[in-house]
Amino acid sequence: MAQEFSYNIAYTAAANKGAAPEERLSRSELWQGIKRGGRHPGDFGTFVLSCKVVSGDKNRFVREMMIGEGAVHTKDGTKMLQDVVIQEPIYVAATTQDTGAVSTLVVAGDAQAEPGQEDDNPVLTLFYELKMGDHAPAPDSPEAEAIRTNYSALARNMVTDCITHIRKWKLEGKLAQWAEDNKKDI
Repeated sequence: MAQEFSYNIAYTAAANKGAAPEERLSRSELWQGIKRGGRHPGDFGTFVLSCKVVSGDKNRFVREMMIGEGAVHTKDGTKMLQDVVIQEPIYVAATTQDTGAVSTLVVAGDAQAEPGQEDDNPVLTLFYELKMGDHAPAPDSPEAEAIRTNYSALARNMVTDCITHIRKWKLEGKLAQWAEDNKKDI
């Protein structure tokens, strides 16, 4: 039986923590940015060299990505096929076809916000469900420990970087433009 390795990690951050008033995001603005990442993951991850949608429709599609330097366990130049589901206005999930690994970004209102203020205080959660088959390290190996350490850091960095990018896109007017463009697609 082939050796397998799996690791699950999640990170959640308040989208408006430390934001200047003009940078604050509503839940719909945060969602607009995350939805953009479904078709354009390179906007968030510099290790994504290229991405194209090869089949599907607006909310369920297959994307082909070329991975470059900076990915946690994937070699530079690796081609990856992912099944992507965009569940309006909640999550974007990408399942890697060859391993079954899943990356899910979830947008939600903050349950700690004052009642009625949840949409003005969104949170972003990233779940990584890493699964490795053919090239899996032994679960107790230094390689496995390095993957766990690096995926924890990746989850934190991806969430904070996503929020930073989306705030910038808001200030540049891109979120509003993408929302208008989406209305035309319906």
